[in-house]
Amino acid sequence: MERSPHSLLVGEGAVGFAREQGFTVEPNEAMLTPHSTQAYQEFVEKKNQPSGHDTLGLIALDLMGNITVGVSTSGAPFKSPGRVGDSPLPGCGLYVDHTATTGDGDKSMCFCPSFHVVQQMKQGSCPGDACRAVLTDILSRVEPAKRFEIGLIAMNMKGEVGAASSVEFPYTFWKRDMVKVQTCISVPLDIHGDKPGE
Repeated sequence: MERSPHSLLVGEGAVGFAREQGFTVEPNEAMLTPHSTQAYQEFVEKKNQPSGHDTLGLIALDLMGNITVGVSTSGAPFKSPGRVGDSPLPGCGLYVDHTATTGDGDKSMCFCPSFHVVQQMKQGSCPGDACRAVLTDILSRVEPAKRFEIGLIAMNMKGEVGAASSVEFPYTFWKRDMVKVQTCISVPLDIHGDKPGE
């Protein structure tokens, strides 16, 4: 997007821009295998709801105090053409502020969780408390039967890391003084009882 005045392009406009930039664009028909056609037919008939998609988030803080975030998603299966999820939208799937930083994208983007985690940290919360506060707020506003998978991971400018989630999920982090990458498990947040540990 360094070569465009726009922040987000989708659909035919994105395809045209990609071609202008020299990218090879494969026709959609190339992805229609017998297996994918059958999976779509089962999805339409409601016999088999697809699962197994996931999102990868990254937060990096360098020795000069520069911080950045990135998000990559496998995406929701069988989405409508032109659908934009939470991953590319600042404040929804990712958010960074040089004074503080930061499942189901279509549902989580309505709450701008990454933005709110950063705001909590700017007000003095540690990353774990900020994530728990934002997730508690989201879960308290969604009916139990309509709750969705969401995980929040945050890091502040001191390199402190915290997380909260509605389902169990692993995350890793590494700092320069660590011998190896540390793996943690974020356990589901219980909004009616005690705060679980990380």
